[in-house]
Formats: sequence, structure tokens, C-alpha cells
Amino acid sequence: IKESVGKDEMTTDDFNYYVNVLWGSAKQRNVANKVFTSIPNIYVSDRVSLPGDYGITSKDDIEAFNIRLKYSLATPTQMLSNSTAFWMAGELANKDWDYKKIDIPGLTTGFPTGIKEYPAPK
Repeated sequence: IKESVGKDEMTTDDFNYYVNVLWGSAKQRNVANKVFTSIPNIYVSDRVSLPGDYGITSKDDIEAFNIRLKYSLATPTQMLSNSTAFWMAGELANKDWDYKKIDIPGLTTGFPTGIKEYPAPK
């Protein structure tokens, strides 16, 4: 507990600690569980791969990426950066680290029928 907790005014450093360090990730995980209500949860036991893993999941399988995104954002044992890192590291390595050639599911590929780019033309 920081020293300024319970005083009339918290210090800026203490406030930033609670908002950005302590409460930030808990709030993001709570939001992820409320946003992804129709996305199934991943239960990890002896699984070798997870939905959304590079080399396992098609770049156009947006449902698998949503499952993985929810898992990465809502599971306390996961780093929040895993919501994109699980795909990007393999894709970048496979494309010789040329970011102009990479496919990003839901951003450059995997669009619904009739949509060819993001943002969709009006």
C-alpha cells in the first residue's frame, strides 16, 4: 500500500502506480471477458498448440484468432502482448523480417465476404 493511500490527495506517482501497474491489467482482463462473451474459452492442459498459433492456424481463420485474443487478454497467466505476439513472431520470421510482406489476420487478411481491405471503403 502506497503512503498516500487514505490521505486527502494521492501523490501522482502513487496514483500512476495503481492505475497503470496494479489496476490496468485487471481492468483489461475484465473488459476482455465482457467483450468476448460469445468466444469460447481455451483450457490449456497437455495441448501442443492453441488456436491462432502460427503454422497451425490459417491466416484467414478469424474465429481462431478471436479465441486466442480472448485467452491472451483474459487469462492472468498470459502476458497481454501475447494477444499479437503468438502470430507476429512466426510471420515476421517467415517473411525474412520484411514488415511490408506480412499478413496480419483481421487487418490485412481474413476479411468477411465482400470486404477486401481495412478500413472498408464507404
